[in-house]
Amino acid sequence: MRVSIIDETLKIYRENRVIIFGASASGKGVYSIFESFQIKTAFFVDNDREKWGSQCCGLPVCAPDDLSKQKNSFVVQIASTAEDEIAAQLREMGIDCYIMYSEAIHRLINLNRYQYFKQDGSNYAYYMQHVYESLAVPKIQYLWGDVITNNMYSPEESIWLCMPPKTGDYTVMNSLTRAGKRYVNFIHSEYAMTKQLQKAVGGRKIKVICGVREPIAQNLSLIYQLEQDGLLWNMKEDWQDGGDVAAILRRLLENEIHYIKKEQYDLDLLEMKDMQYYPHTYFIQNFFQQEFKRNLGIDVLAHPFDVEEGYGIVKEGNIEIFLYQLERLNVVYEKLFEFLGIAGSRLVTGNSAEDKWYNRYYREAKKNISLPADYIDWSYECEFTKHFYSERQIEEYMAAWKK
Repeated sequence: MRVSIIDETLKIYRENRVIIFGASASGKGVYSIFESFQIKTAFFVDNDREKWGSQCCGLPVCAPDDLSKQKNSFVVQIASTAEDEIAAQLREMGIDCYIMYSEAIHRLINLNRYQYFKQDGSNYAYYMQHVYESLAVPKIQYLWGDVITNNMYSPEESIWLCMPPKTGDYTVMNSLTRAGKRYVNFIHSEYAMTKQLQKAVGGRKIKVICGVREPIAQNLSLIYQLEQDGLLWNMKEDWQDGGDVAAILRRLLENEIHYIKKEQYDLDLLEMKDMQYYPHTYFIQNFFQQEFKRNLGIDVLAHPFDVEEGYGIVKEGNIEIFLYQLERLNVVYEKLFEFLGIAGSRLVTGNSAEDKWYNRYYREAKKNISLPADYIDWSYECEFTKHFYSERQIEEYMAAWKK
């Protein structure tokens, strides 16, 4: 299973005739990128009849119907922001060897960066030690500023979104915004929930929202989100065979174990956001013990959670935490809104994989990926999973992934 069809060898482009769909500014940009990688373009196609028979970048512009006349293997590179519509058009024509515009731009820009730093290790070391370190600081400043600003609007409480990645944070944010509720989003950076920041709310109650999710589904979704966010670009595993998902997962988990054991990070791992300088875990199996307990000072696993209802509320001092199973958010959201004092509103979904360029690879991985048995066993025998899911649910999840 892979994260993209584009790998370091650019095999998909080099072994096929390359046809750019979109003879416009975007098409010209893609053509220039291809030239920098010495990828040869055969011709352009475009839906605009007025462009047929003309030239773009010195190459002919043809009608989409000309694609069906190709005798040799070819790949269509979409070069338009209307990529979803064009992809649907190609599928209707019986053409499934195409690459989304956003996928190509994302992968080729990151491949260029990867190859640059691969050739110049001293510059990479400088980038990680001096440039990247400075990028993590603004996030801390933002969170402090946001907490203090929210105090002006919310005299009685401060709402904090402190979630593992891929547990519905965008849906919750969209829903709170629609309901007119102000909140502080920690953007999976729970290391910032220091005692000093908690004091910054004054005597206000802190209402924390946090989702949980079946662990392997969260892990797999996380890999594709990190790819989308451009955070895997200098892992060699990200460029082998289009990004071997199982190999990427193994490497990141190994790195996280080093972190938990207080060992040295693998500094060859890319940006991984601010992980190098403010180490924390993104994998949900370890999240609550490593992030919540250590930073917020609350062991949520020591409090009861209703696995049948799919939500629970933890109260300690001036902090109240609403926890929900992502799998049941569509059912328990009314309880969440009640917890926040919201009436007459609804969920507004966001950040769905269906809207991402990697969606077809992600769907394939969910259906066909083969995972090590020891990883599956560990994921469902860990304290997190047993706390938030019933034995019946765990058995069903294990059976599905082992199948």
